[in-house]
Amino acid sequence: RDRGHEPLVVSLSAYEAEVVGTWGLPFRPCGLDRIPMSEAYLEGQTRADQVYADRGWYGDAWVPVGRCMYEAAVQHKCDFIVATSMGNTHALDVAENLGVLCVALKFCPDIDGQVPTATFPPSGYPLGMPGPLNAAAHVLENLRTVGAVFAGGFIPRVISFRSELGFPSMKISDDVEVPTYSPYRQALQANQPCIYAFSEALATRPPEYQSWHFVTGALGRTDVEAAAVKAAMLPEALEQFLGQGAAAIDRAPVCIAFGSITLARSAPFQE
Repeated sequence: RDRGHEPLVVSLSAYEAEVVGTWGLPFRPCGLDRIPMSEAYLEGQTRADQVYADRGWYGDAWVPVGRCMYEAAVQHKCDFIVATSMGNTHALDVAENLGVLCVALKFCPDIDGQVPTATFPPSGYPLGMPGPLNAAAHVLENLRTVGAVFAGGFIPRVISFRSELGFPSMKISDDVEVPTYSPYRQALQANQPCIYAFSEALATRPPEYQSWHFVTGALGRTDVEAAAVKAAMLPEALEQFLGQGAAAIDRAPVCIAFGSITLARSAPFQE
C-alpha cells in the first residue's frame, strides 16, 4: 500500500477470517477450503515424491483453482503477483496472460532443485555430501519433479487451463502433448524474482542465488497482529512456567518450531 498497490489475498477459504479480520485485507477464495494432506505426502522424502502424491486431488483442482486466480486478478485489475508454492505455476500463467510481473514467495531455502546450489542438498538427500554432489542432486531432483508432473497426469490439466487463457500447446507425438510458452514467460520462469522469507540463522544465502533472489528474513507481524498478540492472555499455568524460566536464565524455556520445513522429512517427528 505504501507503494501505491492495493493488496488482494487469494487463498484457501479456511484463511478468510484471519486475512480479513486480523490483516484487514480483501480476500478471494481460490476454490479450495483447505489442503488435504495425504499420508503419502507426509511420508514423501523429496519434492518429487510429494508432487506425485498430490496427483489426485490437486490434478482435479488444477483448472478450477486457476480460474479463480485469473478471475480475481482481472477483477482486481492486478498489476503485480506474489505467489507461493503450489500456486506459483498458475500465477505464472496468469502473469503471462496479463503481462505483469510474478514474484515467488518462499519460506525456506530452495530444497527442491529449483535453484541448484552446492551449499546443501535438496530435501530427502543425504547431508554432508561434497558441494558438487549437492549441486548434482539438485539437478537430479528437478528432473525427478518434472517426471512426477508428467507421471502424475498434471500436463493435460496445465494445457487445459492455459487453453482457457488463449495459449496454444504442441504435440510432440501422437499421444504426447505439451504446453508452449511465450518468450516473456520463458524469461520470467528462468529468472523469476524470489523473496526468501527465512532467517540466515537457518541457512546462509547460497552463493548461487542471483541479484533477483532476495533473502529478507522471517516476515514480521503487522501492527494489528502485534496488538492482538499483546492483548491475548496466556493460560495462568503457562505464564507461571515462563516466569520461572525468566527468573533463572540458566533454565529459561526454549521453543524450537520446525514448521512446514519438516514435511519432506516428517517421519522422525510423527511419533
